[in-house]
Amino acid sequence: MEWAYTRHGVGLRFVNGDGVVVDMHDHILKGDVIDAHRMCEYIISTQNNFNDDVKLYSKCEQALTDLESIGVIEKVGGGERLWRLTR
Repeated sequence: MEWAYTRHGVGLRFVNGDGVVVDMHDHILKGDVIDAHRMCEYIISTQNNFNDDVKLYSKCEQALTDLESIGVIEKVGGGERLWRLTR
């Protein structure tokens, strides 16, 4: 399957032929970094007839916080709302 990409700021947004979105931003050389916004974009892009859930962002952020609390991921930096897989 082929992917198209566009640059934005210091990041890249990839979209495949099915419309699946994978968006990478300022930690582009660290492929293990995730945030709630990028997670939402991916989820919405993979669902057919997705009903826009106004709470999706907070649900994604809560899921990331939960994963952090059990040690699967860890926060990147001090105040940033970014996570990465634990080593």
